[in-house]
Amino acid sequence: MDTQTWRSEISPTVYFPQKGSSATFEIRTVSDPATIIPVIRITVSQLDNNLPLFNIKAHSEQIERSLFQERLIARLSSFFGGLSCVCRTLRTALV
Repeated sequence: MDTQTWRSEISPTVYFPQKGSSATFEIRTVSDPATIIPVIRITVSQLDNNLPLFNIKAHSEQIERSLFQERLIARLSSFFGGLSCVCRTLRTALV
């Protein structure tokens, strides 16, 4: 699967088994993801008690983390743009 940015068009996706000792699963729900995590843990435990589940995150949380750097750059750009306007205004007022 090709890596996409959040701004790109959504293309059809196919998931293949991951080689190695770990796997990634996505579960879609209409309810709050936090409420379904215990149910998922119980279901997986019933299937295989030796299968650990860790790093469970909601899709919205993953999106927030992936956009952190872009938002930080946007905030810093806004701050320094505003600071530039203030400095320019003070310079014009004092001259």
